[in-house]
Amino acid sequence: MKKDTAAIVKKMKRHELETLVLEWIEQYPELDRLVALKAATPAEEVSEAGKVITSFLQQAKGSHGMIFRGRSMVAKQGFMQVLGQAENRLAEAEWERAGKLALKVLGRAVDALSYMDDSDGVVMDVSTACYRVLETAAASAEEKEAGALFDAMLKEAANKRYDGWPDFRFEVLRRAVPLAAADAKRKEKLWERLAQQEAAEKQKDTDGFWVKEILHIRAELMEAGEGKAAAREYRLAQSRRDPSFLLDLAEEALEQGWLDEADELLARGRQELLPRDMEKLDWLQVSLYGKRGETQFKKALLRQMMLGKYQVWHAWEAYEEWKMLHAESEWEDAREELLEQLPEESELYLDICLEEKRTGRIMDVIRRRPDLIRTYYPHVQPEASEAVKELFQQAIAEGAERAQQKKHYRALCRVVLEDADVNGIGHARQMIAMLRETYPLKSSLQEELDKTEEKLQKKQK
Repeated sequence: MKKDTAAIVKKMKRHELETLVLEWIEQYPELDRLVALKAATPAEEVSEAGKVITSFLQQAKGSHGMIFRGRSMVAKQGFMQVLGQAENRLAEAEWERAGKLALKVLGRAVDALSYMDDSDGVVMDVSTACYRVLETAAASAEEKEAGALFDAMLKEAANKRYDGWPDFRFEVLRRAVPLAAADAKRKEKLWERLAQQEAAEKQKDTDGFWVKEILHIRAELMEAGEGKAAAREYRLAQSRRDPSFLLDLAEEALEQGWLDEADELLARGRQELLPRDMEKLDWLQVSLYGKRGETQFKKALLRQMMLGKYQVWHAWEAYEEWKMLHAESEWEDAREELLEQLPEESELYLDICLEEKRTGRIMDVIRRRPDLIRTYYPHVQPEASEAVKELFQQAIAEGAERAQQKKHYRALCRVVLEDADVNGIGHARQMIAMLRETYPLKSSLQEELDKTEEKLQKKQK
């Protein structure tokens, strides 16, 4: 609230404030539900939270009861209003109430996936916020609240709404681990619940992915309740069912300095793991080589990771570590040899060229892909200012050839305006003249060029 607004509110009398609030509630019906939520008793709070969410979902819905892209942000407001209440409960150390509000939000958000276009990632954002509340509540709840919160989490995880979205179910069960580890009966209940879920998953026609997820939650439960040694034995025993445990075991072995054991585990992993796990395995292998002082092996593996067939999500980190392993005298040759072998239009190739100021190589790529000039011109000027002009001209000409609709012409004219910023208004006007001359019969393009001329005049002023 702004200071001047706060001062005005403080001066108002009680009846004036009451009148104002009632007027706002009449004007904005959703405020009625928000006020009810704020004033709710513990017994009423979750129900009132559901009504708040419903009011925003109703506002967001369009024809046929669907929530289309963009309108999902209206729905998100309802979820976040209730999560704000949950955050307040955390601040008040009301752990059970906070957790139950988060569970309410999560359940309704998952329900919304059946009628909402979630291209904007609303449910992902909301669920992440719910998990944070649940983690805090589960870690902080004392015995009186812990049991009730634990039961609520298990009940929510059992809801059929998650049959089609099992990742949410398992995230809730995972957040219940600290509560279960603190009490023998709760631990037994969670273990039984996981066993039931495992049996259900085995009956489905799946690749066993969710069964493996259950194994990992069990391992976390053992570590929280019985310690790392017990969890390690469990992971080792289950590694035949789920080889990804080998990565956890190898990581722990490296942390503890058990290098021979880490080597054996990584060798097994290379034989048994799926391709999606290979990058993590390679990073652990890099760590092992580093701890053993095997620099040449480390260099070779990092190079292989940068050039490898599978996607390395952390290719730049691999490059930086690889670079640090080279003496200054050998670096230039090693870098050029790597660049010769990388695909020239790859992100890593261009990033290395930028880092190493290899302007000539960047220009070679842009000449083959003129559209890239818009991204890379700041890095090649003023060394290649004339070439930049030519490449903008080529990008505009090729864009004009492809343009067929009004939206394409607008996009093309945005490139012309960008050209004015980079190469000057005079050059941009030359581009407009070229387009007018080349496409005199495209009336929509001519209209967009007229608008662009007006914008250039304003820029010149």
